[in-house]
Amino acid sequence: MVSISDSVASQREAEERAGTLAKHNKQLEKELHDVDQMALAVEAECNSTIKESSARAEKYQVRMKFFMEKIIP
Repeated sequence: MVSISDSVASQREAEERAGTLAKHNKQLEKELHDVDQMALAVEAECNSTIKESSARAEKYQVRMKFFMEKIIP
């Protein structure tokens, strides 16, 4: 048979564990938020790099077409 003091002790342990898990959960949520923010920053930087590279490639294509038309009229 389980005594009242054992039950109270078990309840206390469960409450402490719940508190520890809640703190850990908060920390994980913060880390997830930080990772999300970093991912968004990386995505924005990649999009900017792609845009710049595409513009540069288009510029070279126009120049190539111009020179090709001069060479082969």
